[in-house]
Amino acid sequence: WSRIDEPSTAELARSAWVFAPHQDDEVLGCGGTILRKRAAGARVRIAFLSDGSGSHKHLLPAGEIATLRRGEALRAARRLGVAESDVAFVGLEDGRLSALCDAGAAAVESLLVQHPSDEVYLPHRDEPPPDHAACNRMVRSGMKAARLSATAFEYPVWLWDAWPWTAASLREPVTWRGEVSKILRTNARLLRDFRVGLRIAGELEQKRSALFEHRSQTSRDDRGGSWPILQDIAEGAFLECLLQPVE
Repeated sequence: WSRIDEPSTAELARSAWVFAPHQDDEVLGCGGTILRKRAAGARVRIAFLSDGSGSHKHLLPAGEIATLRRGEALRAARRLGVAESDVAFVGLEDGRLSALCDAGAAAVESLLVQHPSDEVYLPHRDEPPPDHAACNRMVRSGMKAARLSATAFEYPVWLWDAWPWTAASLREPVTWRGEVSKILRTNARLLRDFRVGLRIAGELEQKRSALFEHRSQTSRDDRGGSWPILQDIAEGAFLECLLQPVE
């Protein structure tokens, strides 16, 4: 990380769209970047592709979860310096983005035509969760349809959930051959694809504050059963990877 080329103030001031498959991915993936761009005067807009209703669906009705997560996302956006008018909710069903790529791409195209930007941030194409990979496809298709010549930056979230960054291999039975192959592929992507980084040490506490506005994902709420949170994943190691002083 010591050799990261620091972008100029002019580069940080370029307008941007941040596309997130779920409410909290925008902070986990590039919350510090949003903060630095806003400090440089950039117009940053955030779009959530799914409604977030699949989170904790064994404990709450889908509609209640979706409403809860929408409010959390708006509070987190304010912490990042992004106004409510610059936040879009596409509202596709959580967990089904792979089956809704055409609708998602059309929604992305519409947003980009209405509000073109210099940069677009989206999840990495090989993120393990299907919703994340589908979000990438939607955004890429939407950019092409909108004929937007913006610089695209892919951010990692769940790619960090692999050894040696986390003890992911301990959480489910797998063959050694399959696990080693997964580890090598994942870490090859991290080393090969992520060539751009931004120092966010000065913004890290603000990023953390924004993340904890997503309370359903970071605070225990035991309503009739266990309430999983981000800190549970790999005993906290996963979250540590996403709260580094560099994005």
